[in-house]
Amino acid sequence: MITDGIFNFTEYSDPDAPAPLFTERSERVLLAGLLREPELVAEAGRHHGVKGHHLYNHAHRLVWDAVWSLVDSGTTPDLVSVWQTLRCRQQTRELDAVNPALWLAELYESDTTGAWCDTACKLVLAHA
Repeated sequence: MITDGIFNFTEYSDPDAPAPLFTERSERVLLAGLLREPELVAEAGRHHGVKGHHLYNHAHRLVWDAVWSLVDSGTTPDLVSVWQTLRCRQQTRELDAVNPALWLAELYESDTTGAWCDTACKLVLAHA
């Protein structure tokens, strides 16, 4: 099994098997980092060039866009401001969750520090 810190990659029995299209965990960690440490992660995102279209999961792209629209408007994104942005855009139903607020809170818990942002950026771009 290949492992990089908290990111575990599936071990393939067939070496010719295709790699996964994306890594759910890396996208979730990147977004959680954006919510927890917006200054640190914003720099890493800009340094690596990660954009919303690099994210495979549609719900993750919605959160990414909400976070960056807050950053661009001079507001520090947090869990509440992202939720309000998604609600104003009427996008909460698109989060593919029975309880969108709980889904967003669980996303927030995907990373507790933002320290894995650099690795998450690289993995997101590797699977883009």
